[in-house]
Amino acid sequence: MSVQDLRWKLVVPAIDTENRSLSLAGETLESLRTRGVASPRLYDLQKDPQERENVIDKATVEARRLLAALAEWDASMPIPRIEILLSPRDVTENKRRMAELGYGDGVGKDLPKAPEQQ
Repeated sequence: MSVQDLRWKLVVPAIDTENRSLSLAGETLESLRTRGVASPRLYDLQKDPQERENVIDKATVEARRLLAALAEWDASMPIPRIEILLSPRDVTENKRRMAELGYGDGVGKDLPKAPEQQ
């Protein structure tokens, strides 16, 4: 799942390591690092529009603010996301799509940094 404002974008895992939906209620950035299938990532869209550099350790205040907003939105849904069950085919297809989009943990970490914007 992700949330963003005009400058920042936070991407957090929606499922845990057992492929079960994660409720964001009570989760922190630290707990998501160990419970989710991928580590949370924060991008500074002004400085890094290609989303190549995870700056979550440099801007934890922004990451926590966005996580709180995402958790609030998640809790406001009429059907809790954790009650929605995916078929095994959906799970496989979702993994394939996310990897294709580059959201697999570690994908792109060895890419050269984007040239500085002038």
